[in-house]
Amino acid sequence: MPAATAKLCRATASAAFTDGEPRQLRIVVGDGRSDFCVAGRADLVLAKGALLDHCRAANMPHLAFADFDEASLQLAGWLEDRQFADIGRAGGKSGEIESQRCTSQ
Repeated sequence: MPAATAKLCRATASAAFTDGEPRQLRIVVGDGRSDFCVAGRADLVLAKGALLDHCRAANMPHLAFADFDEASLQLAGWLEDRQFADIGRAGGKSGEIESQRCTSQ
């Protein structure tokens, strides 16, 4: 993908991360410096390479991955944990179930 097209795609993705209704989950998958800005506004970052280093240094919620198969599994697990945490907040005792939102490897 040409650099100009990549920048346009990221700019479009950034625009989608504005405050609006209804509130959607903001999940970023990336590996480089060009992902830093949008990652700062995400609920979760699936990261490798320079983005992983950035997430660790900035103490941002992230999951490390090596390839897209692993990223898919990481995301599925995170969403499942989040679903159980939401169920716990809705009907259980406070603190009964906690989401593991951020794990770094």
